Amino acid sequence: MSLTAQAPRPATHVRHRPEQTLLYQLVERHYPEFARLMAAQGSPLPGYVAREFEDYLKCGRLEHGFLRVRCQSCHHEKLVAFSCKRRGFCPSCGVRRMVDSAALLVIDELHNVLAGNSVNRREFLNLLRFLGNELRIPLVGVGTRDAYLAIRSDDQLENRFEPMMLPVWEANDDCCSLLASFAASLPLRRPSPIATLDMARYLLTRSEGTIGELAHLLMAAAIVAVESGEEAINHRTLSMAC
Repeated sequence: MSLTAQAPRPATHVRHRPEQTLLYQLVERHYPEFARLMAAQGSPLPGYVAREFEDYLKCGRLEHGFLRVRCQSCHHEKLVAFSCKRRGFCPSCGVRRMVDSAALLVIDELHNVLAGNSVNRREFLNLLRFLGNELRIPLVGVGTRDAYLAIRSDDQLENRFEPMMLPVWEANDDCCSLLASFAASLPLRRPSPIATLDMARYLLTRSEGTIGELAHLLMAAAIVAVESGEEAINHRTLSMAC
């Protein structure tokens, strides 16, 4: 199942105030304790990871440095806070590039939100709303039927997401193309003749038509192929794969 949320309408620009965002508040609240626990367990965060978090918490905050910008025509002044330039992690620095380049944001295994307690579930669902408003691109949540139950627990998100049932794979040209991609990506010394309709029917029967089970089956067969010296996925290695 996939759930798609439409992008909200663009809004006028306002100065970014990271301390008011849910993501910032979550990081500010939990990062110090998380870092302390990791260190206590003998696995302290790598320096580059700690710097990402620490610079993110300083990004966009006037108390950590700013420029004063003055218009020569109207003499209006405004303060521009320094940014952390951590575009790989910081939403403030990376959001513009994401908006310009990304068509949508996919959140996989959305059903796992139900594994958390009520507080964690609420924080995660609030984060989804924040991402939708901040990125202004469609969000796609992928998961089992429980993913829809998670979204339905929030009235606002339920109105934003439209559920779509994903069909199981069928033995056709698209499936053969998928199998050919799998065969090309596996580091085997001999070609694997799996991109045929007959093999597609056999593989889909064993995997129940789901791509996850199909990938697991092909990976298991590839391991058998290497260990047995067959060096190809065929009926023999597939029959030996668990």
